[in-house]
Parts: sequence; C-alpha cells; structure tokens
Amino acid sequence: MSESAKSVKITKLSLAVAIFNQQLALRAAGTYATNREFRKATVAQIMDLGVSLGSASTMYNTAKKAAEAAAQAEGTDLGLGRDPKKQRPVSTGKRGRPTKTVAVPGAQAEQAEQGQSAETQAA
Repeated sequence: MSESAKSVKITKLSLAVAIFNQQLALRAAGTYATNREFRKATVAQIMDLGVSLGSASTMYNTAKKAAEAAAQAEGTDLGLGRDPKKQRPVSTGKRGRPTKTVAVPGAQAEQAEQGQSAETQAA
C-alpha cells in the first residue's frame, strides 16, 4: 500500500484546531468584542463535536499554544489572554456597608491637651 493511498485520520483535536483557526479569523474581523466572548464561542463550537467542557477547554488551549507558537515565529502577537480586571472599591474587610467613623469631641480635646503638654515639656 503506497503512502498516497493511506487514508488521513481526522481526529477531534484536528477539527478543534480548524475551528479555532476559523474563529481566530472571525476575531480578527472584529466579530468578538472581548477575549472572553471569543473563548466562550470557540469552546462551545468545539463541544458540538461531542466532547465534554473539560476536553473542549483542553483542545482550545492546545490550539491556542500552537497558534501562539506560529505567531511568535512570524514575530507577531495574537493578543489572546485575560481581559484586564475591573477596578473595585477598597474593601473594609467587613461584611455589609462600611461603618462611618464618628469623631468624639472629647477625645480630640484630650489628644490636643496631651500634645500641648508634651510640647511644653520638650521646650
């Protein structure tokens, strides 16, 4: 049997790589606003091949690594990665609404007196 007569084995991974490359072309055309949308749509299409979410994610990551290696060899960047985190307000470390700090007038007066007495002793 000659090599040209051998049948080409098409695996789910090779189909996943083809789906990834197809979606990558759509991403370059501006179909997806964020990297998250791109990944979600690509993994969903890979899952249509009859694989689990975990397997589809692994196939996506394998295809992504191959595409990044090819892009790096060309000297370009795919730009795939995590989207920047959203800025959150600083937490107080407690649950619920942060408590307001109320200044006690007597405590401020005592601190001022202690500060003045310390200054007079130092002079």
